[in-house]
Amino acid sequence: MTPGPADRECLVCRTVAPPRETATVRCNVRRYRDQRFGLWRCPHCQSLHTEKFVDLSAYYEGYPIRRQGLDYLLRVFFRGLAKRLAHAGFTRGERLLDYGCNTGLFVDYLRGRGFNAAVGYDPYVDAFKRPELLKEKYDVVFSSDVLEHDDDPRGHFARLVGLLSPGGLLAVQTPNAEGIDLSRPEEHLHQIHVPYHRHILSLNSLVALGGDHGLYPIRVYNRWYMDSFWPGCSRRFLESWLKTQGNWIDAAYEPPRYGLFFKHPVLLWLFFFGGFPSSPKTDHVMVLFRKNPGTAIPN
Repeated sequence: MTPGPADRECLVCRTVAPPRETATVRCNVRRYRDQRFGLWRCPHCQSLHTEKFVDLSAYYEGYPIRRQGLDYLLRVFFRGLAKRLAHAGFTRGERLLDYGCNTGLFVDYLRGRGFNAAVGYDPYVDAFKRPELLKEKYDVVFSSDVLEHDDDPRGHFARLVGLLSPGGLLAVQTPNAEGIDLSRPEEHLHQIHVPYHRHILSLNSLVALGGDHGLYPIRVYNRWYMDSFWPGCSRRFLESWLKTQGNWIDAAYEPPRYGLFFKHPVLLWLFFFGGFPSSPKTDHVMVLFRKNPGTAIPN
């Protein structure tokens, strides 16, 4: 069948069909406040895709997330991540690669706790752009909020699998398209994060992609790692804090404006109790896969 003018090809499940739904969403970085981007949802696997790719190298200049240091918030969140990996069997003697490590803060955290075989790779950060690391094998490959940035999600996933030792652990953390309501984009603005996020996979398509590569899921976490019971670390507090400042992601990496607690008293309550109960949102997911020894990687 010849594709029609409304058809789109999903680069996750390869379906060619008209989108299930579309939306236009603003960029959540203040520097690009006037830019809006189209999204569409695959009718088969429910994954989300941007309509138009841009040169991300320019958008990464002055990227707000790169301003963050290993502060109180990140230590709380990284502690939770390390526990998830430990529950899956990660030990101090094993080799871990943080693929897409940004400025290497998670690697720093792990090394500070005795996980001295942890290393990081990031093609967009000069200090971590070390291609020789991609020629080795690892007991654990960790990828947090990276898959959705790649033009080729299937190829990216295959690269992660190719870095695993037999029986290795792959931990992929990424937005979950199934939990994103395109009719309410402002509620999921930081998961959509256009134009940085090219393809947002659904949980089902992510698990299926693992199966295509001989991986089986051993644990699925639907609660975002940036949602904790510790004071000031709940998702409800953090999202409310950003909304009082235009819902720009920049506000998360700027000096705190303490006057907002007086202007918006609910923020003080959320600061201490925002993690109770846990957030009902399911627009972010972490899947831990285990590789079967001797499994061949498909072409």
